[in-house]
Amino acid sequence: MKNKLSILLRAGVFTLAAVFAFAFTQPKPQQGPFVYDPLTDTFTDVSGVNYQCNMAFEEICVYLEPNLESETIPGRFEEL
Repeated sequence: MKNKLSILLRAGVFTLAAVFAFAFTQPKPQQGPFVYDPLTDTFTDVSGVNYQCNMAFEEICVYLEPNLESETIPGRFEEL
């Protein structure tokens, strides 16, 4: 009886911990790469856009975050 109660208690604690882990975390929104427009000084999310980075040009195709200091992918942005 004591062993069974111990097993049930551990299972209950584990279940409660799993519930709290999901209850108090928020998912991060998925954001895709961004194109910078120097004329308007804005970033546009292109995660749903069909595009390619033409590597023949030595420019910045897309930024991985909406700021000029983030990682970049080289090339020229071309929408397909």
